Amino acid sequence: MDGQIVIKPRYKFVYPFQKNGYAIFCENGIWTKLDNEHLVLKGKWGVIDRKGTVIISPVYDGGSENYLKKDGKRYRLNSGGELILK
Repeated sequence: MDGQIVIKPRYKFVYPFQKNGYAIFCENGIWTKLDNEHLVLKGKWGVIDRKGTVIISPVYDGGSENYLKKDGKRYRLNSGGELILK
């Protein structure tokens, strides 16, 4: 890629792409700093592919590099881009 913009920036935060070619992102989140860590508050979380296509709509309440959260439940993103309840 050599520093080329592949996907135009349009989300507040995107985790690095995983080996499966997907990345978890946050739409309309708010950045804050707590105890020397940066956190993304509010917003909705979803999944995109390397082309920027939304694979899983941003309807989740929280996210991490491999998980999405909603209604107190955690869902792991598998290698096929599907969510598995944990």
